[in-house]
Amino acid sequence: VQMTDGTSHDYDVLVSTMPLDALASAMRDVPAEVIDASRQLAANSVELVGIGVRARVPERLRQHSWRYFPEPASPYYRVTVLSNYSPAMVPDAGCYSLLTEGSHPRGTAADVPGLVAQTVRALEHDGLIDRDASIVSTWHHTLARGYPVPTLGRDAALATIHAALHPLGIFSRGRFGGWKYEVSNQDHSFMQGVELIDALLDGTPEVTYCDPDRANSGVFLAGPAATARP
Repeated sequence: VQMTDGTSHDYDVLVSTMPLDALASAMRDVPAEVIDASRQLAANSVELVGIGVRARVPERLRQHSWRYFPEPASPYYRVTVLSNYSPAMVPDAGCYSLLTEGSHPRGTAADVPGLVAQTVRALEHDGLIDRDASIVSTWHHTLARGYPVPTLGRDAALATIHAALHPLGIFSRGRFGGWKYEVSNQDHSFMQGVELIDALLDGTPEVTYCDPDRANSGVFLAGPAATARP
């Protein structure tokens, strides 16, 4: 493995959480079919807008972690009441903060000032900000890869890539390292790491990445007390 400073390191096993398409493009002498397969992997971008409000969090939002907004006119599909997670998220108890997530069609770019202004107006319309509240900060960030999209050709592409990586001792897991939307939440990603190490050390079969249906079935428990799905 060559580092950006020019140094290189030998490895027995390499566990990667890089996005699979980035990993494939960073490798030398990678087979053409792996590059082709990595280009078939789809992801959507996410536009994040943060809003800091100089006001106490409204009573109607105190018990909320996030809300979903499916209306087509909305500039966001989810709003997280970020300050409800910890008082350390805001300067003092007289503030609260919201984080919105939205997206846009591929090949287009967001009008950031327009998006922020539209987001504030929509938050007021949806009752998450009072119209007389003071907006003290705004923040924007684009995630080029927000969610891995489970396209019809995804599993075949993943099989091609892993078949080339495994003989090299490279195991790719995580949200975009594994590129499986159905097991890419934080809890899933942590378990992918735990189970991969167990598999490498003692041969315990992986479940979360290799068998998402079982991992999400509600009856699977990690560890010795694992319950088999009927």
